Amino acid sequence: RLNDTEEQQFQESMERSGLQPKERKRFMEYVTSWEERGIAKGIQQGIAKGVEQGIAKGVEQGIAKGVDQSIASLHNVLLDILATRFGSVSARMEKRIRKIRSLDQLQALAHQALTVPKLSQLKF
Repeated sequence: RLNDTEEQQFQESMERSGLQPKERKRFMEYVTSWEERGIAKGIQQGIAKGVEQGIAKGVEQGIAKGVDQSIASLHNVLLDILATRFGSVSARMEKRIRKIRSLDQLQALAHQALTVPKLSQLKF
């Protein structure tokens, strides 16, 4: 790719070359074909890069969705364990549990829910 200065130098060298207008035109056709090949290659690289980025984004979104679904499932399991062991769970506690976004914290609470003797002993 030529910058403005290089383009001007190229045009001047073409004029000084002594080539006849037909020969210059033919030479420029070669340059154009090189440019076309370069453009085609650039398009292919751009498509490949776009596909790569699209796949990465899709994987990222899929993982995030899977984590969200796992968190929602753990919320439900934890609330079910608490309701089974201690009777109904207050709306306040349910809201507090549903705010938790950490799988590790939810798993730890589920383990506690199975072992603590009183609901009030559950440590968030």
